[in-house]
Amino acid sequence: MCHCLMALKVPTTEKPLVTVNFRKLLLNRCQKKFEKDKDDDEVFEKKQKEMDEAAMAEERGRLKELEEARDTA
Repeated sequence: MCHCLMALKVPTTEKPLVTVNFRKLLLNRCQKKFEKDKDDDEVFEKKQKEMDEAAMAEERGRLKELEEARDTA
């Protein structure tokens, strides 16, 4: 099946009269999807880190308030 698809010529979406190798088309799409997923993962990790840091800052603020309340009591 792979050998059949490798040699298959398919029309492009922009110019239906122009054909490209299915193999090349598939590889390009897979690579774009892989790169997009990688970029999405990096964005997710960055946002997760920001949220974790914000949660830590909130917790530090609460602890500081508790210490101040304890000191004034």
